[in-house]
Amino acid sequence: LQQQARLEALEQQLAQAQQTIATLQRAQASEKPSPAPAEKEPAPNPSASSNVSLGPKELYHLASQAKTQNNYPLAEALLKAALLLSPTEAALHYNLGNLYLAQEAFPQAQAAYEQALAVNPSFSKAYFNLGLLEAKLKQTAQAQAHFTKYLELEPQAPNRTEVEAHLAQWRQQGTGTLATAP
Repeated sequence: LQQQARLEALEQQLAQAQQTIATLQRAQASEKPSPAPAEKEPAPNPSASSNVSLGPKELYHLASQAKTQNNYPLAEALLKAALLLSPTEAALHYNLGNLYLAQEAFPQAQAAYEQALAVNPSFSKAYFNLGLLEAKLKQTAQAQAHFTKYLELEPQAPNRTEVEAHLAQWRQQGTGTLATAP
């Protein structure tokens, strides 16, 4: 019963997130001045306007909850809404990449990690996850480069020994993939 109540609440939040995304997309697409007062849409219902006040941080937390409950469509919608509000937040791109990776949507995950790095070239976790993904896709040269960059940025990484071992193995064999995530 409690699980169903949570699911219903998340579904309401999905509807709100989708409405927020649509509102933000319309606002971004609209480059013309505001319409004359007679042409304006009616004032929104105060109870429905609460969704517009959700900021990127709140949307991210809702997305995390949705992902925990394996509600990937809701999590994706919420993260995309957060990115519309804060497109330069690398962690949002990174978390969208993690969501895509969990769904085995590899091209989307790769693009999201690359966008996180475009926004923040020092985001070590994005290098690591991108390296994992590329290793899984047998893109060994790219994986090696991203793992090397990860280790440069995280000299005290707790998984350093394991990552270095994989890099050494690749250098010896010329190819390879990670059997398990370090």
